[in-house]
Amino acid sequence: MMRVGQSIFEKTGFSLTAQYQWNMKKESRYIAGSIPDDAIFDDHYGYEGLLLSAMLTQVLPWNPVPDSIQQTRKKIFYSASL
Repeated sequence: MMRVGQSIFEKTGFSLTAQYQWNMKKESRYIAGSIPDDAIFDDHYGYEGLLLSAMLTQVLPWNPVPDSIQQTRKKIFYSASL
């Protein structure tokens, strides 16, 4: 993961994050036909891909620090091996 940030105004900051998830095991963790097709897309580990994120942070006078985050993720799923 790589993150860079910069103050753009007084009490306002902006950061960019890039993270690539890489899996050493390239096959699906499921036996073909043992799980519904739509459930495979909820697998948090059976893919690899890039996550890009941009965050804007503003320090307010009454202490809370709200963040505005925009993310995009490209997932490459592995097919089941027979």
